[in-house]
Amino acid sequence: KKLHAAEKESESVQKKRVEFWRSIRDFSINNLVFIDKPGVNLAMIRWYARALKGERARGNPPKMLYFSGYGGIYQPLWTR
Repeated sequence: KKLHAAEKESESVQKKRVEFWRSIRDFSINNLVFIDKPGVNLAMIRWYARALKGERARGNPPKMLYFSGYGGIYQPLWTR
């Protein structure tokens, strides 16, 4: 088992890497935003719920997205 992909040093990958860096060379760092989806602690899940008689209560753990950029971390987005 290797720590990196075998094709990492291939000529085609090197060309694609150079093309990518040329394409983003003129981007302003102030316009870049990075998206991250961190894991969620299971303590944030509700263990009890309410439902109508005879119905099953269903739910999903919350999901969070972080947006960060040159100005810092922006307001996180919570989804269900």
